[in-house]
Amino acid sequence: MRALLTALVASASLLWTMPLAHPAQPTGPQLYELLVKGYAADRDGYSYVATGMLQNQSDALRRVLVEAEDLPLSGAKSLARRAIGLPAGKAIPFSIQVRMAAPGERNLSLRVLDPESRDALSSVNLLSREFPPLAQAYLDRSYYTREKAARATFALGFSPGQGRLTAELEVRPKGVKEIRARAAFGNAVRIVISQPLAGIPLGEHPAALRIRDGRGGVIVEETTVLRREPPAPSSVPEVKADHERMAALVNEKPFFPIGIYAVPPEYLGEVAKAGFNTVIGWDGAGAELSQARQTSVAAGRRAVTGYFDACRNAGLWGIEWPTRYAFGYGKMTLGDLNYRGPRFRENFRRFMGDPLPFVLDSLREHPSLLAYYGPDEPGEFPVRDICAEYSRIVTRSDPYRPNFYLFCSYVAEWPEAYDIAGQDVYTVTWRPAIEVLRTVRKATAITGRHRVPYWHVPLVEWCSGSSRAVTGAEQRIQTYLAIIGGAKGMLWWMWPATARESWEAMKTLAGELKALAPVLTEAAPAQTLFHDSAETRDSVQALVQEHAGKTYLVAANAGRQAAEATFTLPEKAAGPARVWFEDRAIPVKEGRLSDHFDGYGTHVYEIAARWPSGGVLGVSVSLRPEEQLTGKTLRQSDVAHGKNLILNSGFENESVAGWPDYWRLTTNRAIWEAGFVGKEEGAWGTDAETLFEGRRSLRVRRRERPADDPRRRIAYERLCTYRPLAVPVTGGEEYTFSVYLNADWPGLPVRLFILDKTFAFPTLSSDVTTTTDWQRYSLSGRLDPGQTAVVVRFDLMAPGTLWADAAQLERSGQATPYEAAK
Repeated sequence: MRALLTALVASASLLWTMPLAHPAQPTGPQLYELLVKGYAADRDGYSYVATGMLQNQSDALRRVLVEAEDLPLSGAKSLARRAIGLPAGKAIPFSIQVRMAAPGERNLSLRVLDPESRDALSSVNLLSREFPPLAQAYLDRSYYTREKAARATFALGFSPGQGRLTAELEVRPKGVKEIRARAAFGNAVRIVISQPLAGIPLGEHPAALRIRDGRGGVIVEETTVLRREPPAPSSVPEVKADHERMAALVNEKPFFPIGIYAVPPEYLGEVAKAGFNTVIGWDGAGAELSQARQTSVAAGRRAVTGYFDACRNAGLWGIEWPTRYAFGYGKMTLGDLNYRGPRFRENFRRFMGDPLPFVLDSLREHPSLLAYYGPDEPGEFPVRDICAEYSRIVTRSDPYRPNFYLFCSYVAEWPEAYDIAGQDVYTVTWRPAIEVLRTVRKATAITGRHRVPYWHVPLVEWCSGSSRAVTGAEQRIQTYLAIIGGAKGMLWWMWPATARESWEAMKTLAGELKALAPVLTEAAPAQTLFHDSAETRDSVQALVQEHAGKTYLVAANAGRQAAEATFTLPEKAAGPARVWFEDRAIPVKEGRLSDHFDGYGTHVYEIAARWPSGGVLGVSVSLRPEEQLTGKTLRQSDVAHGKNLILNSGFENESVAGWPDYWRLTTNRAIWEAGFVGKEEGAWGTDAETLFEGRRSLRVRRRERPADDPRRRIAYERLCTYRPLAVPVTGGEEYTFSVYLNADWPGLPVRLFILDKTFAFPTLSSDVTTTTDWQRYSLSGRLDPGQTAVVVRFDLMAPGTLWADAAQLERSGQATPYEAAK
C-alpha cells in the first residue's frame, strides 16, 4: 500500500483549492474549490468526503444534482449523487460522501447535472496527486546525532472508530538483532512511537513503518532509512530536515533562511544589515581553484573557504554550490556540463572525482556552511541517477548539512537526491500574481509527499523572461503568496537589487520574515479555505498558522484591485486581533474579522485563540475597481507595431521608478550597490529635466572608482534592449539603429551596436563622438541571412554622463524621421 503515500497533496495540513474549469453555461451553476477533505472508515469499508463551492449565477432558485464518480487506478468504480438547491445569486458550500471499493490511488470526476435532463452544467476532475493521504508514516528527523531516540509518526486521514489498528516501527541494523516497536491506535488518529537509539549502531539502517488492520493486513507501509551519525565537532553546526514541521533545524532549532544568490564578498555586510541571514555563492570559480591548487594545497583551500570566511565576518550563513568549481577547472567548460550534452555524464563524473572531494573536504568543518546546493535546475533532464550519486558523495563527506536542490518548471520527485527542495518562480511581472501561489502549492504537494522542507526562490528584479523590473508591490505579493503556499524559506535570485523601490521592499520583507520565522516554521494545522464567490477566489488568500497557543492568519490580496475582505473563523475569538507590522488592532465580532486590502496588499493577524483541528476559514471579498495598482503586465512576447521596432523607445513608461520598461543596464553586477536605480545620483535611470522629447530621457553615468576601492571592477557601463526573444527582424535585410544623445562634456565617446542576442552572428557597431547638445546618431547595416532577432545597445567608452532619447530601430538602410513605437 505504499502507493497511498505517493498520492498526497501537500500534506493533511494543506488542503487547498486547485484551479478549476469554468462552467459550460455562463449563467449556470459554477463549481470551484473542490477538494477531498478527509476519509471515513466503517464496517463496510472506506469512503471519503468531497467538498467544494457551488455558485448560482442566475436570479432564481436552481436545483441541481451533484454526481461524484470514484475512479480508482485499479479496482471497481463507484458513484454517489446528491440533490442540492441553490439560492438565487448565491454561493454555498457542499459536500458529498463517496464510497471506495478498496483503498488505493484514485481520481475523482465530479459533475453538476440538470436533475431532469441529466445534462452536465459544470464538471471538474480531481487527480490522484490532489487527494490527501489515507495515512502517513515518517521519521521525525533526516538523521540522528545527539538525540536519544528516534520518533516515528503515524497519522490517519480517518478515525479508526471501533476498529483496531496497529502502528509498527521495524529497524534492521546491520549485525544487530532486528528491532520492532508497536502501538495500538485505539480511537486516536495520530500516534508517535519512540525508539531508543542506544542499541542501534552508527550508520544507515533500513527501516519500515506500517499500519496494520485488525486482521494483520497492511494498510500503509513506508520504507525508509534511519541514519545515525556521531555528534558533529563542536564548531560544526548540525543542519537537519524536520519532517514534522517540514522546516530546517540548525542545532535543533527551527530555521527560516532569508537569502540572496550571488552576493559579492564586499556587499555581505550590507546584506546582513538589511536583515538577511543567508547567501549563496554563485559565480564560476573553477579556474581560480585550479590555479590556487597549483600553488599549494593551503591556497586551494583558501580559494574555497574565502567566501565563507567573509560570511562568518558578516554574521551570515552560506550555501555552497560545489558545481561552480567545475566551470573552468582544468579544461572543463560550461558546455561540457550542459545536461543535454552528449558527454555530460562523463564530464560530471570527472568533476565528482576531482575537484568535488577537495571542495567538500575544505568546507565541511566551516562554521558558516548551512547546506550544499545540488546541480542547478536538473528536473527537466534525465539525470536523476547522477544527481543521486552526487548527493551520496556529498553526504558521505559531510553528513551534517543537507542537500538542497532547486528546480525550475516543477519539483522532481527525487527524494533520494535531496533533503530540501525548492523551485524558482519568476513570473510575477508578466503573469497574474495568483500563478505564484498555484505553482508553490503544486511544489509543496510534492515536497509534502516526502515530508521535506520547501524553500522558495523568487525574483530580485530581472531574469531571461522579463521585460521590466519587479516593483516593490510585486516583491511583497510574490513573497507572501509563497508563504501562504507553504514555503519554509526564501532565497531571492539574484544580486544586485539595483532598483531602489524593489530593494526597499526586500529589506522590509526580510525584517517581517525574521519576525515571523517562529510562526512560519511551525507545522501548519489542518485547514480548509472557502471563498463565497467564484469571481473573487483569485483575490484574497490566507494561511493559518499556530504558535504558542495563538492563531496567526497570513493574508494577501493576489489581485491588483483593492478589496474589502471578511474572514469567517471556525470559532468565536474574544478580543481584538493584533495586526503585525502595522501598529493597529481590529475587532473580531461573532467570529468574523474584516479588513481592507490594497492591490497586492498583505496583512498578518494574531488572534488569541487556538485553531480547531480541521477548521474551515471562509472568505468573503468585495472588490473595489476604482482602487487599482498602476502599471501593467509586460510579456516577453510583446512586439512593437509600425516602423519603430523598439518598445518604449522614448523611455516614457516606467513600472519601477527610474527604470524604463523593456530596457536594461547590463554590466559587471559585482560593482552595483543596491538600490541605485531611482536615486538622483544613481548611475542609471530616467531624467525628467534633460530630455529631447516627451516627458523623460534615459541618463547613464560611467564612474571611476578609486584604485584602492575593492569594488573597482568596471570597465564601462552599457545599455541594451533586453527581451528573451529580442526584437524580431528579417535576416538578410538592412536595418538602422538611431538614437538622440547628449553628453556632459564634448567628445564623450560612445559605441552603438546592433547584435544578435545569441552572439551567433557578426555584430554591427559604430563609434561616435557626442556633444553637449542633442544630436542624432545612427548605425546601419545588412543582417546575416540567418538572423531572426537582435538587440541594440550603446556603451559609454569613457567616464561621463550621457542622456539618450528617441531611440529607433527600423527596416531601412538609413535613419528616417523618429516615430514613437506603437
